[in-house]
Amino acid sequence: MNYFLILVCVLLCYSEIINEKISQLPSDYNHKWYGGYLNDNQIYYQFLVSQSDPDSDPLFMWMQGGPGCSSLFGSFYEIGPFQFKPLSNESFINPYAWNKKANLLFLELPKGVGFSNPSKYQNDASAAQDALDALLDFFVQFPNYENRPFYIGGESYAGMYIPYLASLIINQSKNTINLKGILVGNGCTLGSECTDLKQLPLFTSKYQFNIYFQRGFLSLEDKQKYDQLCLDFTSPRCIELQKQLLAKIQYSRVDINNLLGECYHNDPDVQQGNGQNKRNHLNKRKRFLHFKGITELPCNYEYGNYFMLNNKTVQDIIHAKHMKWGSCSSSLDFKEDEQGSYRFYSQFLHYGLKIWIYSGDVDSNVPITGTLDWIQMLVKEQNLQETDPWRAWFMEGKKPKQRQVGGLTWEFNKQLRFISVRGAGHEVPFWKPQAGYVLFDNFIYNNTI
Repeated sequence: MNYFLILVCVLLCYSEIINEKISQLPSDYNHKWYGGYLNDNQIYYQFLVSQSDPDSDPLFMWMQGGPGCSSLFGSFYEIGPFQFKPLSNESFINPYAWNKKANLLFLELPKGVGFSNPSKYQNDASAAQDALDALLDFFVQFPNYENRPFYIGGESYAGMYIPYLASLIINQSKNTINLKGILVGNGCTLGSECTDLKQLPLFTSKYQFNIYFQRGFLSLEDKQKYDQLCLDFTSPRCIELQKQLLAKIQYSRVDINNLLGECYHNDPDVQQGNGQNKRNHLNKRKRFLHFKGITELPCNYEYGNYFMLNNKTVQDIIHAKHMKWGSCSSSLDFKEDEQGSYRFYSQFLHYGLKIWIYSGDVDSNVPITGTLDWIQMLVKEQNLQETDPWRAWFMEGKKPKQRQVGGLTWEFNKQLRFISVRGAGHEVPFWKPQAGYVLFDNFIYNNTI
C-alpha cells in the first residue's frame, strides 16, 4: 500500500489532535501517538505508547547515531510500528515493533537534528545535558511515566550519547529517573572506533581493516603490506597504504554498513558509461545516494520518510515546525570526544545497571571485533566473572519447531551481556527485524536470550 494511504491517512484522514496527541487512528493501529517539543520548545520528540499495557509497561528511549542523525529513522525503518520499505514510498505495519511491549520515546538530538532547533557549538556533554533536560520535561508532561523502569538504547554514535546520558542521570537525577539499563548496538565506544568524516578516506580503526580482510575484500598480499607498514596506524606510510586499500574497497561498491548488502556508489559504469546504460545507473545513484546533501552516508535506503516528513501538512499534524527535515544533518557544529565512552562502563557496573551490547556481525562501520576487544578489556580490568559461557542463541524459524541461530552471546556478573546478530549490518533492527525484536524483548523483561 502507498505510504499516503497508511501514514499520511493515519495522520490526516483519521486524526484528532488534542494536546500533541493523535487519536482515532485506523482499526489496524489504535494506540496513542504523541509528537511535539520539549525543553522550552527546543527538542522535537515522538512518543508511542505500548501496544500491550501502556499503564505498566516500561519506558524505552531510542537514540540514533551520527553524530547528527534523526531518531525518526529508527522509528520509520527499524523499531516503530509503521515502516517504509527501502527505497520506496510504500509502508506497512511492523510485526516486530518495539512498542508491542514497551512505551517508546524518540528524541531528535543533538540540537539541529531533524525538527529540533539548531544550535551553535555542541559536544557529547552538551548533547547529554539537552537530552536530560528534555527527559525531565517529558516527565512533567507525562507524569504517569516518571517512575517506570526506564531504559536507553540506540546504535552507532549512540554508543557515545547513551553512556554520557546514563552517567548524567546517575550523577544528577537518579532519584527522578528510574534508570534500569542500557542497550547499545554496534556502538562507538573506544576512541578509535569512530571518526569524523573529515578524517576519511582512512580506516577508522584496525578493526575495520581486519573485517575487510576477513570477508575477502582485501588480498593476502594486502594483509602482508598492512602488517609490515602499519605497526603505527597513523604513520605516513600506513596512511598512504590505507588510501590505496580503501580505494580498492570503494571500487567494489561495498556497503560499509552491511558487507553482504547491495550498494551502487562509485559505480564504474556511472563514471565511464554512456548512453542509456549510463542513464540507468544514474537513476540508481539518485535512489541509493543522499538527497541533495541531506545525508553523507555512502549508501542510503531511505525514501518515504524524507518525502512524508517534508510535507508541511504532515508537519502541522505531528506538531513539528515548518522546516526542511533530513535524516542526518550535514551542518551540525559538533565536537566529538576522542576518548570515547569506555570510561563510563565501570561506573555503570558499580551502579548495577543492566548492560547489553549487541553487534551485527557483517557491519564494517563499527565492527564486532572492536566491540569484543573493549568488552574483554573491561572484564579483565573489573575482574568480572563469566556467568553464561560463549554460546549460540536461537529464535523461531519460519516453520514451527524449526529454531534458527540468531547469533552468539556471552555474559558476565549476570549484568554485562554481549550478543552478536548473525547476518545483520550496522542497524540491526533494519537488517534483521525479528532478531532485533527477540533481543529487545529479552532485554526489557530480564530474560536470558
